[in-house]
Amino acid sequence: MMKARQVKRWLLGLTVGAVISLQAMTAFASVADTASESESVSESGAAGYDAGRTGSITIIPGDQDQDGKAVDKDKAGTFALYKVGVVVDGTSVTEFKLTDPFKDSGVVLTRETLEDKAAVLPKDLEKFALEQNVAADAADIKVGDTVKNLPVGLYLVRQEMADNAYHKVNPFLMIMPKGSETGYKYEYEIEAYPKTGRFAPVQLDPPVSKVVKDPQGNVISRGETFTFSMTPSAGAPMPEGTAAGAVKTVTAGAGNVEFGEIRFDAVGGPYTYTFSELPGDIKEYTYDTSAYVMTVNVVRTADDTLAVQSVITKNNEVADKVEFSNVYKAPEVPETKPHGHTGGGGGGSGTTGYHAVTPQGNTPTPTPTTPGEVLGAIRDAVENSPIGQVLGASRNVKTGDASNMLLYGAGIVLAAILLILWSMLNKKRHHGEK
Repeated sequence: MMKARQVKRWLLGLTVGAVISLQAMTAFASVADTASESESVSESGAAGYDAGRTGSITIIPGDQDQDGKAVDKDKAGTFALYKVGVVVDGTSVTEFKLTDPFKDSGVVLTRETLEDKAAVLPKDLEKFALEQNVAADAADIKVGDTVKNLPVGLYLVRQEMADNAYHKVNPFLMIMPKGSETGYKYEYEIEAYPKTGRFAPVQLDPPVSKVVKDPQGNVISRGETFTFSMTPSAGAPMPEGTAAGAVKTVTAGAGNVEFGEIRFDAVGGPYTYTFSELPGDIKEYTYDTSAYVMTVNVVRTADDTLAVQSVITKNNEVADKVEFSNVYKAPEVPETKPHGHTGGGGGGSGTTGYHAVTPQGNTPTPTPTTPGEVLGAIRDAVENSPIGQVLGASRNVKTGDASNMLLYGAGIVLAAILLILWSMLNKKRHHGEK
């Protein structure tokens, strides 16, 4: 009896386990088949919600700019559309899978990233599309054009060309369908915002300068002024006080040459400005005949501001700045001879000596031609004056030029007589002693 009961219990356990296992295997197979079907349908882009549904897009601009002026819609730019995602079946257009070739972009599409990275994902997808030359589903879409028969899915919208009258539209993602449903047709209105029409002006001060050099190439300082001209291309903006396209001339010395700042209020160009130095009439100068050309383009930056781009050339070669250089050669000074000399004699040549000249023939009143004669004439005139007499007296004491020669002669004779007498007396005395 005991053995029969144990066998019945054992058989019942095997039966229950088999039923449970069979149910689990059936449920697993059902889930796997569903997942596989969903995967294949989603990849094809024809899953339940996508099938047979299309929509349309119309891009419209604003009617006027912030100054109240009408906007030319034909110049608002062009746009391109890329289908980057298909709808995951059963998600009611809330989850997407990337299409080829965007699978390789590295972008992750989830509900969270679509919400949290709404500004980043479009830029990453646009960058990938440009780098890989991905063909757009629709291109060259102008403002006001309607793109029809677009399959349901996730689209990237990027601006191909931005006109100066409009702000650049950042790339963005768009779900089709979205908004109010009319059958299976949907329509978008994407606002292309016009610019204000006004930019903060930018200025450009032409970098012009003047240097003066000597024949050896050394920069020197001079006080002369020179005349320079700035000739613009037709319609090119000019500094305040000069009409656009008109030639302006300025006069300046060495250093910076100020033509004045050129103000630019809008995108434009290329403008050209030719700088020259007008020839002068100072014979000591060699004037610079160079011609410099400055080409200017005014562009709009990514921050919607104006920027000036300029290039300077001289003889078709790029130059750092406009610099005119003149050479000054000092005039030659004729040789001059001094009129006075404190030394004696004086032959030789140059500015420190004199040429001795002997008068030719007998002249009643010979003209002094040597330094000694000239100086003697001056000295005679001084000695005949009261001052000359004092100076002469002082000179007689020191040199004896005016001494009394008779007194000297008498003294010498007297001394000789005394010497002879002394000698005779001395002889007589010696003779008496003998």
